[in-house]
Amino acid sequence: MSSLKMFLFVIRYISLVAHHISRWRPQALRCRTSASLTMEALLATWTTRVVCTHLTRRFAW
Repeated sequence: MSSLKMFLFVIRYISLVAHHISRWRPQALRCRTSASLTMEALLATWTTRVVCTHLTRRFAW
């Protein structure tokens, strides 16, 4: 699996998660604070790192 495909997969995964979150709690997303935005950014970064690490290990063989 090329790094570009992996990158696109991660982007798709994050947008899917964001879509589900916005569907589940649209009101909460409307009154966001900068703190919650920061937390979501950190969570997205962490999730991306975990997914990339997992995929790299899995396809490194």
